[in-house]
Amino acid sequence: MLTRGMIVELPGHQGIGKLLSANEGHCLVSVFHSVFRSEQIEMPLEQLRRGFGKLAFMSGKTTGITWAG
Repeated sequence: MLTRGMIVELPGHQGIGKLLSANEGHCLVSVFHSVFRSEQIEMPLEQLRRGFGKLAFMSGKTTGITWAG
């Protein structure tokens, strides 16, 4: 079950975002690209899944950052 504020994985390994809202099968996700650029996208709720584990990429480049979890 996804809830507001949860980190979610975008479809097709396009990155991660924060679930802002969900209503009637559609949702609004905040996607952070950089300090200067973020966007909110709408998509079908069924395309999202919970974001877990280690973050090993940012903008397609390996960063070496891992999150304990």
